[in-house]
Amino acid sequence: PFGPGTISSAGALLPVELIGFEGAIEARSNKLTWKTATEENTSHFVIERSNDGISNYTEVGNVRARGFSTVTQTYSKK
Repeated sequence: PFGPGTISSAGALLPVELIGFEGAIEARSNKLTWKTATEENTSHFVIERSNDGISNYTEVGNVRARGFSTVTQTYSKK
């Protein structure tokens, strides 16, 4: 099941302004949906998972980004 997580920039400027993030349980998978307000030189988003939500993250997928955008973009991944 989808659980709480953390999104952090560790004090650095990010090339993406994230304005929304949701997770939902669907049938036999989880669906992640997020929105960005702006993107600058962004190629993709990496989807990772962890059994404890603290460490040992592994990549389970990725989503191609728009690259450059100043309008709201919506993404999702099952």
